[in-house]
Amino acid sequence: MTEYRIDTGMIEGFRISLREKEKSPATIRKYIREIEFLEEFLHGREITKGNLLEYSEYLQEGNRPQTVNGKLAAVNAFLDFIGMPAERLKYQRVQRKIFAEEARELTQEEYKRLLEVTSEEMDDQIYIVQNPEGKL
Repeated sequence: MTEYRIDTGMIEGFRISLREKEKSPATIRKYIREIEFLEEFLHGREITKGNLLEYSEYLQEGNRPQTVNGKLAAVNAFLDFIGMPAERLKYQRVQRKIFAEEARELTQEEYKRLLEVTSEEMDDQIYIVQNPEGKL
């Protein structure tokens, strides 16, 4: 089995591949920077599933799941490029908030004021849609 270690030739080949796939310059810079971070983390060690999982765990320390997933997207694209798609890493689950934070909700007083302004300044039909109770 072939051992893979990140080197400058691999990174340059990846950059060319991204350019040929017409990725934006910003995406290319981001992906290359992420692979350079991975290279620094590996510090000469070979690319293995175990080392990649260790890197993923390292990324999770102090980063939000969305940030980790952006970094993993670059790593997974690189793994595809070097012919190691089986080593791809799973993305972090992102919990979406269903409800707004209480601090961002309107108070009863703010809601009543909004309804007053709406009824004064907007068409009654729009107001009725916004106020389904039909109180004008």
